[in-house]
Amino acid sequence: MPLKIRCPHCKRTLVAEDDTAGQGKRCPACGMGFTVPIPVCESPQHVEVAGKCPKCRADMAPGTEYCPHCYYDPAAGKRLPLRRRLQFVSVRAWTVTGLGVVVLVALIFSGVRIYEGRIRRGEYPASAPAVARKPIAVGSKWVKQLLEAESAADRTQAFEALLSLGSAALPELARGVEESARVGGGQQTRNRAAAVELFARGGEEHWLPLLKKLQNEEGLRETVLVARALLGGDEVAEELSSLWLTALRRQMFLTRVAELSPGRQAHAIQASERRAAERLAEPLRGLAERSDATVIDDVLATYWESWSWLGQERGEVFAVEVFELAKPPRRKDLEFKFRVRAARGALDRASQRGSPSARAAAAMVLTQCAPQYKSLRQRMIATLVSILPKSKPAAQQRIAWTLARHAGRSFDGLSAENSPEDFSRPAVRDALDWARTSAIAEPDSLKIPRKAYPAPPKLIRRVVTPRRQLERDLLQELGVGWGAVCAMLDRWMDAELGCTPQVEGLLDPGQRDPDYPALAAAMIIAAESNAQHLRPQLDLWSEASDQPAWVRGFAYSVLGVLDARRGRWTSGWPAELDERMIGRPGRNSPDWDLWGHLLAAGGPQLRARLLNTPPDSLSSAMRAKLLRAAEHEARRRPRKSSTP
Repeated sequence: MPLKIRCPHCKRTLVAEDDTAGQGKRCPACGMGFTVPIPVCESPQHVEVAGKCPKCRADMAPGTEYCPHCYYDPAAGKRLPLRRRLQFVSVRAWTVTGLGVVVLVALIFSGVRIYEGRIRRGEYPASAPAVARKPIAVGSKWVKQLLEAESAADRTQAFEALLSLGSAALPELARGVEESARVGGGQQTRNRAAAVELFARGGEEHWLPLLKKLQNEEGLRETVLVARALLGGDEVAEELSSLWLTALRRQMFLTRVAELSPGRQAHAIQASERRAAERLAEPLRGLAERSDATVIDDVLATYWESWSWLGQERGEVFAVEVFELAKPPRRKDLEFKFRVRAARGALDRASQRGSPSARAAAAMVLTQCAPQYKSLRQRMIATLVSILPKSKPAAQQRIAWTLARHAGRSFDGLSAENSPEDFSRPAVRDALDWARTSAIAEPDSLKIPRKAYPAPPKLIRRVVTPRRQLERDLLQELGVGWGAVCAMLDRWMDAELGCTPQVEGLLDPGQRDPDYPALAAAMIIAAESNAQHLRPQLDLWSEASDQPAWVRGFAYSVLGVLDARRGRWTSGWPAELDERMIGRPGRNSPDWDLWGHLLAAGGPQLRARLLNTPPDSLSSAMRAKLLRAAEHEARRRPRKSSTP
């Protein structure tokens, strides 16, 4: 007859045929395996079990894989995982537990509300009466040493000791600062500046009133402004930005001086100014982190004025400094890409809410320092186009110049090579037309009259350096003829003017009727200056069939000099040199002195190559004349006879 059995795992009642007794089955409810028990006789003393649980000593049915009481798995030697054990908890148990937790939370919440209500009604005191205690003086010894230090060593020792004590020593330091004598200058000012820095490092805003009192003391204003900014005092942002711009202007000027000065003193001063500007920049970065801060907006308004600062050109250096200022403070937990994205966000905010000039400056800074953000730059350009008709004339000039720089085109004949002050009303109107045809935006029409635009600046006096004045005078001497070329070249080499842009212009192969004395002088200067970058122009002159033969020979010899100067013969000189390419020196062509001047520039290597590799088309007499001219020039100017 069928047997009623209970699953040893889920305790579900099952029905099994009597002929399945002793066989292995799986529970249809939980899927676990077990052995169907064999019916036992009515006498209880004959009941048999498979064994006892090694952990809780409870009886285990035959074929049971784990103890149904403590869920111990004898095969694994440990209890089943928590996830498996929770599967055997009944729904009823879960429901009772959840209701209990809800009731407990409700009771706690109700008790707290009742207690707070009784406190408000005055039934219970809010807190026990405080016992007045005398404040403990922490670090009083070091505070006294810091404020009375007479040397940098004593001040540094006290500073490090108070810094290690942390905020616990700041109350005693505040009392010491307020009680100490306020005598400006000397060590005492440096001592109080060190105390201000300790308050800033403490990071607690309740020291701001004390710092505000110290701000007007002699020699402490800048230090206190930095400390207030580090503690979050945004009311000092404008003055601190002004100080940073002044320090940045000095730094740019001294950087340029250091580039022109061979000594180390200028470099040391420039590095000192760099540190001073960075000291002011770090607290400004902290203030600029907030989305409502206008630090970057105010600084960008100075972008166009910075064009007149010494040490930079058209805002390039200033743009880099502003982009660095827009990044968050330097912290180890900030990655480089996060800081760049933060700077991008600051420029984006400035382009939306700043003045028209500041918005144009934001687009220029982004274009130079973060050109990878193309979509943001396009959005900035669209914003500039939309505000262009409504802006003041000076701002319109700057915006139109920015659009010309962005588009790489000219408006009314004016491009980014011109100054923004050169852009007049027709150029601004042309920029608006370009924006409409390019589908960038649909701006309003321009309503400002022509006379409202400021007139472009007039150049009253041009400053010419002595070197540039000498260069201009020497180049003018070439117009006299062949007789002045040698003397001009001697003065040019003595002044070490080098291969200037004006000389490179004389070597332009596109000119139809060149000034031949000037052309020969320019070729010699290129050879003396080792101007390897002019080889393409010289190649064209050496093959110019419409020019006299000596021009081709002279240019071909300059290529030979350049080969000798770099130690690699690619022109094959003098294989293709013939007597027609030398002509009759002195008759509307370079004389022997100029040929000697040119060949001497190649040094002994060039003369040895001419001696040992004679071309077939050059007679021995002509080769001997060239060698004599080169050796004569080498003896006359020995410093030009060797290859550098």
